[in-house]
Amino acid sequence: MFGIAATLFPLRKPSLDGTLMACCPLQSRLFMKRIILAGALALLAAPAAAQEVIASYYAYLSPQDLRNSRGIRLADIGAILQQDRANFHRFGLRDGMDEHDPLFASSATRARIPELYARGPGAPGYIVDLLRRGETRFVHVRIIGRGGRPDYIEVYEGAG
Repeated sequence: MFGIAATLFPLRKPSLDGTLMACCPLQSRLFMKRIILAGALALLAAPAAAQEVIASYYAYLSPQDLRNSRGIRLADIGAILQQDRANFHRFGLRDGMDEHDPLFASSATRARIPELYARGPGAPGYIVDLLRRGETRFVHVRIIGRGGRPDYIEVYEGAG
């Protein structure tokens, strides 16, 4: 026990002028290095901002959402989601079950939808297959992020 305490708290002895000095300068430097290392590790262990649902909406992906503004058929789900939001915000082509979202009103944020979708887990396979075959689907879209900034998009079946 005495050895552990001596390592953590170096013994001190009075010097000739009455001030205290470490018994062993090496122990004192080692102690300071441990303090600095412990502080650095505590800073690294600080929790990062947790990801959270920053927005969500329901959308009916109808035939008008399955083609881009030039009429070209879309096969990529991220592009279909982007077209749905462009139809909703820019062109006013809203399906009866489409909900408003607080993030994709500007063309700059809509342009990020394919990338955000690609970063996420993707939609369930059957939804992807149905949309690629040109069938419509009602979906629930969740935007996950930190501090109000989107990191990725999740897509789920909208019913139920």
